[in-house]
Amino acid sequence: MDHRLCGSASSGGCRGWHHGMDKETPFMKKFFANIKELFTRGEKTTLQKQLRLVIIFVLVAAIGLGVYFAAIYPSIKKEDELPPLLDGEQYYNKMILIVPYTERTDMKSIEVHNKYGDYTLEAVATDSGSITFYLRGNDHIRLDSSALASAVVGAGTVYSNKINDMQRVNENATPEDLPQYGLTEDAKEYSWFRVTRNDGTSYKVIVGDPVPSGNAYYGMVEGRENVVYSLSTSVAVFKSKSTVLVDKTISNYLGSNVTSINDFYIFRNIAGARTLLIELKSKNTEAADNATSSYEMVYPAAYYLNDDRFGSSVLNNILYIKASEIMEYGEDIVKPEVYEKYGLDINMERIAEAEDGNYVLFYYSCKVPDSETGKTKDIENLLYLSESFTDSEDGEKYYYVYSPDFDVIAKVAASTLNFVDWSIANFTSDRMYYNYIGTCDFFELMHYTKGSGVRYVFSGTEKTFNVKALEAGENGTPKLDKNGIPREFNVEYVPDSYGGGKYTGEFENFRNLYLVLITRNFDITKDAEGRDTSDTPGMSVTISTTPKDLAKSYGLYDAEGNKLRDSSGSMMYARYRGGYLICENAKATPKDGGDSVDYGTLYYDEEAKRFFQKKVDSNDGELKPVNLSYDKNMNVVINRYVAASYNVTAEYTQTVSTYNFYYVYETYTDAAGKVQKVISQTEMYVVPTITTVKYEVSTETGIREISRETVTAEKGMIMRKPAIDKLFEDSDKVLAGIEIGAYEAN
Repeated sequence: MDHRLCGSASSGGCRGWHHGMDKETPFMKKFFANIKELFTRGEKTTLQKQLRLVIIFVLVAAIGLGVYFAAIYPSIKKEDELPPLLDGEQYYNKMILIVPYTERTDMKSIEVHNKYGDYTLEAVATDSGSITFYLRGNDHIRLDSSALASAVVGAGTVYSNKINDMQRVNENATPEDLPQYGLTEDAKEYSWFRVTRNDGTSYKVIVGDPVPSGNAYYGMVEGRENVVYSLSTSVAVFKSKSTVLVDKTISNYLGSNVTSINDFYIFRNIAGARTLLIELKSKNTEAADNATSSYEMVYPAAYYLNDDRFGSSVLNNILYIKASEIMEYGEDIVKPEVYEKYGLDINMERIAEAEDGNYVLFYYSCKVPDSETGKTKDIENLLYLSESFTDSEDGEKYYYVYSPDFDVIAKVAASTLNFVDWSIANFTSDRMYYNYIGTCDFFELMHYTKGSGVRYVFSGTEKTFNVKALEAGENGTPKLDKNGIPREFNVEYVPDSYGGGKYTGEFENFRNLYLVLITRNFDITKDAEGRDTSDTPGMSVTISTTPKDLAKSYGLYDAEGNKLRDSSGSMMYARYRGGYLICENAKATPKDGGDSVDYGTLYYDEEAKRFFQKKVDSNDGELKPVNLSYDKNMNVVINRYVAASYNVTAEYTQTVSTYNFYYVYETYTDAAGKVQKVISQTEMYVVPTITTVKYEVSTETGIREISRETVTAEKGMIMRKPAIDKLFEDSDKVLAGIEIGAYEAN
């Protein structure tokens, strides 16, 4: 033992311990020898190894406890100690609140002042008893629930951050000290918020510059200007524009109902005038089954919508439209000095007269279920857009958008609304015409260059189709075959022993011709602008269609909703022939007086001259004739018409589409250096003209025309010349009895 550790061998400081060590007992000698042996080299027994580990663990634990009680515990104890508080402060969750904690339910208002202006959030009790807030004077503006919650919590829980273990930045600040913290009214970042409680008391917190270390702001409480705090970033919302509190949704939510849009149109400002780019309307559900699209392209007429592109790039984007940022809201947005900054024109008089300078007007509506009435209601959205611009900060493209329903000007990513800048070719399908054969009244081919033409007139349905070939034009005489017999095509159906059958005969060759007709496509990749074309068309195709329902098979059920099965256990079906006129705006009026009944859609049987109704079968969701019955051949029989005691009126629209094909001229320079003009053998310029004829059908007076409208497309499309040549050449072959291939190249 080194006596220097205790001063001297005989000093009292270590005498007892030294004395004990001088007189070791035999037990102690053996104990220390065993311990020493545990930590010397050599083979050890399993028990010795375990003892050595236990001793090491005990030593480590002892050292750890020593460190804890010597260093860590005093620190924890110090943190748990309540720091000295100044008047008005409160200790809350191990933090110093610079003003007493205020619950949301205790707040009456939050007033805010910053470099952007002033606004007030007012507390309002909802029907459920909870408390929400509105912007004073703009209670119609919808607020973002998350941003609002942050503001309310930040106003009610104002705590001080520690800086270098100091609870406060300066406890003895003088007026001369305040400018360095941005806490004077002339400071650039000076702002404040005042919370007024329901009991009439209030407090005002002044917020200054950001703390250099970040994540905090200098602040103080009115009436305690000598104390400067480091406030948490929860107060940052009070240094921002009030627009950060506004919900970024700028359109009424449509959800899955977006697929049932009623109206859709886009106007674009072209040469200073509001110009219609596209207008769509929904079709009758059954009529839509017959064609490529669920929508009628009202403008430009005579074209079909590209449903796939419209669904993926338009409908998906307008389920609800979310802005990247709200720029302005409320009454200020109608001030020229405000809206002109965003390239918008929100002058209500000019908007009403369609003389505004907005780049785009975009409107769409759809029907959605109304839970209160059990019927449907219209949801509308109207937006005005600026031209797109590139943001200098992120390099992305945006539009500024004015939403009248939400009373905001918003910044919206161009990727959401870029379809407003599409050309019409982006909206249109490349189909010239496409519809179910049963809806066709006639189609006519005229070859003006050759001086020939033919009109194919349809009647019947499914197993009774008949097509007569006539000379082109109204009241054309029959086309004759080589034997002088009028040329016509009739369906031939041969039943088999399995309940099915086969279509055969000349009508199937004509069916291939119809298939050629509905597969003629425009070349929408080609720009038709500026083409040199013939003054008059070289050919034309005219097609007349009337909305008729489809032939289909209906599953059969008993009164309890069980499937009816035949002797083999297979489900039984009845065949509905279709071909009935689909009529809208149907109304039944009692002949002896009384209230009329609005049916909406009814179906007109031209043979019986009566109307019948369809309803959805709850067993399978199919729309079927009311009181469905069938004959022994399993064909549906219509036996429930609207009562004869009612006079029924309804309307349907016939569409006559004429496609005029103009020759395209190409130029070249010949060997003599002279410019020559020749007809292109690869392209033709096509201009559609659409005539819509509306008819009224009455059980008393029959069918009469009530309106007619003709629209010619302002811009044509390009079609490959071989494609249209094939249609005319195949028609000649069918008339001559020569089989054609619908998909063969010309």
